[in-house]
Amino acid sequence: MKPTPLFLSALCLSLMAACASSETGKPKTSRPSLAEKTAEHGDESLQKGAVQDAKYRYGVSLRLLQKTDDLKGMATVYLKLSRLSLLEGDVAEARRYLDNALTIIQKEGYEYMGATAALAEAPVLLAEQKADEAVTVLRAAMQKCAPDDKRKLANALGMALLKRLDADGAKAGFEQALSAAAAAKDAATESSARVNIAQLLMKNGDSDGALVHLHRALELDKQAAATITIGETLRLVGMAYEAKGDLRNAVYFYRRALQVNRQTDLALKVEADKSAVARVEALIKSSTIPAK
Repeated sequence: MKPTPLFLSALCLSLMAACASSETGKPKTSRPSLAEKTAEHGDESLQKGAVQDAKYRYGVSLRLLQKTDDLKGMATVYLKLSRLSLLEGDVAEARRYLDNALTIIQKEGYEYMGATAALAEAPVLLAEQKADEAVTVLRAAMQKCAPDDKRKLANALGMALLKRLDADGAKAGFEQALSAAAAAKDAATESSARVNIAQLLMKNGDSDGALVHLHRALELDKQAAATITIGETLRLVGMAYEAKGDLRNAVYFYRRALQVNRQTDLALKVEADKSAVARVEALIKSSTIPAK
């Protein structure tokens, strides 16, 4: 089972927002171990779109943690690997990593990891077409989470409600996440929430309103040098212009998305961009609009 390119676009941005800013446990009082440093380098690689390097570093980190039976660390890395597998479109592998993490969290009573676990579990459930379960998981986590986690959970809940065709609930979740993220200067969550709001606006035929949010999201992605999300946002800008019938701007942004996404290891994204460029170029050729 593989997510569609459009679902993957929204999912990618939300996953990166969760990965970039989620707390993974209790506050650290000592210097990070080699395993923790290796996992952090994996996060940096993933931010740049170097998915295979991130996977390798997470794997090294996991093996180091297994040597010392560091269960909290293992659960954290399993959640990272689950997110990464989902970005690659491998839902079955994402589920295996997730189940490993959830088993440790439940058996060891790591309640402080509840929000992080929910942010990883909900996208897997959505990819498995289990939107109701995703909503339940996220709402339960929101009852116990720290304030800093609430905005990320609200954004994820909006995605789950949208998947359940509750547009009003989804909008409320995204707007809650946007307001809180902007106040906290959480650029990753703000970008993701703006992209999600933009997609709702596009569904309602408001491409101009969507573009306002998308261009701001693109600014935030660039400030963070988040290669893996810049390409996604550029593609959605292209979609908004295409929906307006502005084919010249649409193909311009699709080409930019392709240029960025070619620097990543995610073939699904590149293929989606190639298809978009080819489709709009064909439309331009068949019309009187000059390509630029």
